[in-house]
Amino acid sequence: MRLLTRADLESVLTMSETIAVVEDAFAEYARGNVRMPLRIGLNMPEHDNGMHGVMHGYVGGSVDALAIKAARLGGGKIWVILFNPEDGAIRSLMDGGFITAMRTAAVCGVAAKYLARSDAQVLGLFGAGTQGRTHVAAINEVRPLNLVKVFDSV
Repeated sequence: MRLLTRADLESVLTMSETIAVVEDAFAEYARGNVRMPLRIGLNMPEHDNGMHGVMHGYVGGSVDALAIKAARLGGGKIWVILFNPEDGAIRSLMDGGFITAMRTAAVCGVAAKYLARSDAQVLGLFGAGTQGRTHVAAINEVRPLNLVKVFDSV
């Protein structure tokens, strides 16, 4: 099993690759090759009313990936555990913060690839945090931007 830190992931995972994998996962979903049950949540009132969520899923076909994401919702730590789909062995335990930001933005990148005008060059964005930055990177990957207008409350 490999332990991959945020720094490890930042050094190898690109937005271009993330968009390609997300696009493949959507194609497998359309083919009926995805199993993704609802998130399981556990309320913990004894710990600042925290909530721990677990999401798991399998993407078959060309992707063939089995994973669990465990997160303390509301600013806590996020972990992703990647399994071998054939025997269930753990392949890696990964810091999930960077993966979550990249995957979430890549979904938007895939949408922009197919739904935005081909000559689109301006992006309006609400929020300048982690998700804002990764969304700019994703959209810029599929529709090169000349101008980004950011609206943020801070």
